[in-house]
Amino acid sequence: MRILGVLMACLLLAGCSPEAVEDPTPLDGCQPISEHTQARIQQRWGEPAAHGVQVQVGEGISIGERWWVVAYEAPSMNEYVLTNYPGLSPSQRGIWFRLSHTGWDGVEWDRDRLDQGEAALAKASECLRSAAGQTYG
Repeated sequence: MRILGVLMACLLLAGCSPEAVEDPTPLDGCQPISEHTQARIQQRWGEPAAHGVQVQVGEGISIGERWWVVAYEAPSMNEYVLTNYPGLSPSQRGIWFRLSHTGWDGVEWDRDRLDQGEAALAKASECLRSAAGQTYG
C-alpha cells in the first residue's frame, strides 16, 4: 500500500516515472551504473565513466524520491556523486552533488539520512575497488 501511495504522490506532484518508486532495501549492494547514467556523467563533467557502481541511499526529503551514491573510475581519480538520477527517465536531468570535490556540502539532510549516505558511500567505494567485471555485493 505504501508503494501505491508513493507512486500516486510521485506521479501527481513530481511527474516522475514509476522506476523512481522502487523500494529495494537501502544498502542492499552495489549495482553497475546504467548506460544512461554513464552518458549523463560524460555530459555533465566531460569524463568517461566506463566502470562504475551505484548504491541506493534511500529516500530523500521528498516523498518517493530515491537517492544513490554513484562511484566511477575517471581518468585522473575515482569520483563519487550523490544523485537521484538512476531512478529517473533518461530525459530528466536529476540532481547531482559531486562528493569527491565538495563532500556533503549542500546536501540538506538530517543526521540519519547523512549517516545512511556515508554508509552507501563506503559501500560504493568498496565495490569500486573490486576488480572490474566481477559481481557486486
